[in-house]
Amino acid sequence: MNRSPHSIGPVCFCAALFALFAQAALAGGPALTKISLPALQTGSLQTITIEGANLAPHPRLLFDLPLQSQTVKPGATAAKFECEVALDRATSPSGIYLLRIATDEGVSNALPVAVDPFPQLPFAADIAALPVALHGALSGNQVLRTTLTGQKGASLVVEIEAKRYGSALNPVLHLLDARRTQLAWAQEAGNLGGDARLVATLPADGKYTIELHDALYQAGAASRFRLRIGAFPFADFTLPMALQGGHAGKFLLVGHDEAAKFGPAITAGNRYGVQPLVGYGDFAGFRPGFFTSDFTEILNDTAAGGEAVATPVGISGRILHPRTENLQTVRVQPGQKLHIEVHAQRIGSALDGVLTIRDAKGNQLATADDQPNTADPALDYTVPPKTTSIQVALKDLEDRGGPNFVYRITVAPVDQPDFELSASEDHWEVPRGGQAMLSLSVMRQHVAGPIKLQFNHLPPGVKPSSDEIPAGAERALISFAAESPEAPVAAGMISITGQAAETPLLRAVLAPENNLFKEQPWLREGLALGVTQSAPLILAWNAAEQASALPLGGVFAPQIKLTRGANQTGPVRLSLLTSQIMPRKEKPAEKGKPAEKGKFEDDLARALRLEHAVTIAADATEGAVPVLVPGDLPQPSYELAIKGELLSADGKMVLATAYTPVRRLNTARSLTLELTGGTQIEARAGSGATGKLHGKISRAAGVAGPVTLTVEDLPAGVQANSLVVGAEQSEFEFPITLNFGAAPGALSGAKVVATAAPGGPGSSPARSNAVAVTLSVVKGEQPPAEKALRLFEDEQAFVDQLSEGDGKISLVHDDKYSGQAAFKVTPLQRFNHALPGMAIKIREKPAADEYRYLRFAWKKKGGAQICLQLNHDGRWGPAENLPGKFRYHAGKGECYGGSLGVSDRLPAEWTVVTRDLFADFGEFTLNGLGFSPLDGEYGLFDHIYLGRTVADLDSAKKP
Repeated sequence: MNRSPHSIGPVCFCAALFALFAQAALAGGPALTKISLPALQTGSLQTITIEGANLAPHPRLLFDLPLQSQTVKPGATAAKFECEVALDRATSPSGIYLLRIATDEGVSNALPVAVDPFPQLPFAADIAALPVALHGALSGNQVLRTTLTGQKGASLVVEIEAKRYGSALNPVLHLLDARRTQLAWAQEAGNLGGDARLVATLPADGKYTIELHDALYQAGAASRFRLRIGAFPFADFTLPMALQGGHAGKFLLVGHDEAAKFGPAITAGNRYGVQPLVGYGDFAGFRPGFFTSDFTEILNDTAAGGEAVATPVGISGRILHPRTENLQTVRVQPGQKLHIEVHAQRIGSALDGVLTIRDAKGNQLATADDQPNTADPALDYTVPPKTTSIQVALKDLEDRGGPNFVYRITVAPVDQPDFELSASEDHWEVPRGGQAMLSLSVMRQHVAGPIKLQFNHLPPGVKPSSDEIPAGAERALISFAAESPEAPVAAGMISITGQAAETPLLRAVLAPENNLFKEQPWLREGLALGVTQSAPLILAWNAAEQASALPLGGVFAPQIKLTRGANQTGPVRLSLLTSQIMPRKEKPAEKGKPAEKGKFEDDLARALRLEHAVTIAADATEGAVPVLVPGDLPQPSYELAIKGELLSADGKMVLATAYTPVRRLNTARSLTLELTGGTQIEARAGSGATGKLHGKISRAAGVAGPVTLTVEDLPAGVQANSLVVGAEQSEFEFPITLNFGAAPGALSGAKVVATAAPGGPGSSPARSNAVAVTLSVVKGEQPPAEKALRLFEDEQAFVDQLSEGDGKISLVHDDKYSGQAAFKVTPLQRFNHALPGMAIKIREKPAADEYRYLRFAWKKKGGAQICLQLNHDGRWGPAENLPGKFRYHAGKGECYGGSLGVSDRLPAEWTVVTRDLFADFGEFTLNGLGFSPLDGEYGLFDHIYLGRTVADLDSAKKP
């Protein structure tokens, strides 16, 4: 992205034998672990040994370059084979490339392989001829030496590649003459990613020795390296460092053979990102890269200010001389908000930049130094009024300079659109008749619309499930299908690009990050896909299943069909894949420990998820997959797929994996509210006859239980009653009564809403559409002294609303404190964080519809503890801004890390508890309740009331 562009510094080699790219292969697919040679020499025939797993049948190499020939030698096995390989020098520019193995069972992970014209030899004590590339390993305090014969005046370059591909070696190089006098030495360099390079002119004919060791003589075990020796050209940077997409430009190469002239013109394509430079000679193994951007790109490495340019702009340059400051004039608009950033240290430059912003007269307006984790400066800057140009100045912190003090400055509006696409895998295997799954992450920066995808070089017969990422989505699921059983078995390199309407350039889908990509980011664009023989397991959606939407707050329960291959038996475990990014919530305090600030965990209650684990028996071919749908999903649509794992008979081993096609489903309300008798009624403020709303409720499949009707968006100080519509009811009469004292007259803007118990523990409740109503408020009689607010006294609806938690709950009639029934809860607990219609204010001096005291009865069977929890202001437990613990317990020890004890004894018989909520916890809003037996067999709860006074509670006589 433009704020943090990919590295455009030195490229690097990653020896294949180090296997940095080794990943677990999909079941049955090939896995590549080792290649015998770290590099391939162009223009020669070489034999390489490939090691891994599942390397049969019919192994073949997949390479980023065209292979002149490849021949697998006899004796190949599934774990190892030899292959003769030839690369044509004319069509094989030096560089680092990705090599994979393809078989009839798929395509492997990638390993990096260098390509250059050097002979590739094991490290030895003597070098017969130059140039050469030696590969080996070094451990501990070991010092390696090799000797060569040189001629007076000859140039010699010695470069080691180790740290750039993850080796533990911190290399130091020495060049010694025949008398062992040191002529040159080199240690880690930023432009080489921590590796070393020395350059020397030999003073005489004779023998010379190259020594290599770790800087601290503490190299890790078998620290791998590759040493290139000879008179070869190299370049670490290009100037300019970037080109605008679709525009042409010439580059100056920064390196040992730097010439004071530019090379041939190159036209940048429309692919955003870092590309390797081609057409500028054949460098020995490495070539620099340049960045293709959305910006105007200029080269300015002077102190004169340059010709003024407009934003957005990229400014490449370098500080060639000590005590120099480079300057660029940029046209701006008053009030414009800009992001100005330097890239230097992060791309291997020696520059430790100091950024200064000045006005047209040279007065300093702002300055910036290091950012976190980098010496590169950046700042957000708002252009002052009446300012139409600024000067962007850059210098080295220590007033140094030199050829490698290169930089790129970007000046762009803070809302400059940008995005990045990354995949969770870098290769896929598509079985004939089946699916493979691509999971894409989308990083958006002021890009809100849909992103169109383009799939390039897919094998014949392979189709993606979609070519578009929906607007606003930060993750996407796409399935690759080879639906025809006649699809040819094939494998190849592919690429995927995306384009949003907000930006003209394509963004490539990138493979997961790897150390190698830091130095050669274009390799992240290398993806692969193979079509394989028919799979041992195929999953599909049941065509008869017609559901086309996700019911918010409900359950989506599609039917899945599966087909096992010949001789395949065993159960199939199913799991859910979705495009939803897992919601996060603040991590609660652990028992006996204070809560930690800034600690978060997955919020499963707000995620699309399976209601329970699903396994299809060995003798079954279909089954339902109940998906819980939270009521507050923020996006209008989501992608879903089901993953199936064929298990061994004992269920302990996964034999094969399969996926359904991806389905994109819109969200839909699971409750629909309709008023059938008009939306204007008379509402009594106080007691007396009042008007009624008539209507009906439609429930989507998967939504059951009672529904609560409430009136929202009432003026301050006005409250209305609620109505619970039973689980078996759809039609209703809703008499609207307002609190006594509400001002008479027309009242518009109010809305009636229905809510149901959530679709799963912790989920938000299902919520209907809101229907606007007009209330004609009339004065009613003052009601008698308000009694206690009854929360539970036999109500099945209250029990049904306690839908969260891992315990079981039921209404019982044979053991109660009062009325006709109590409710039983088994450990650990049952709760609802937002009971329908409950947003009750607890106050010191309660007014109408406000309360202070709580009374309840409880009883415990077995165990050592029982707990009642209060959800206050949307959260459980202690809060920094409120006193108290918002939990009551009886028995031994506090519950959930903090609770107020009401008795040391467990209530083995029915016990009534009366508490002053204000005295215990201060003022708060009560949103929900939790009933927690915690241990033992079960807890019983009954007779739950709120009162403004204790006398109010006493008025709720025991029925």
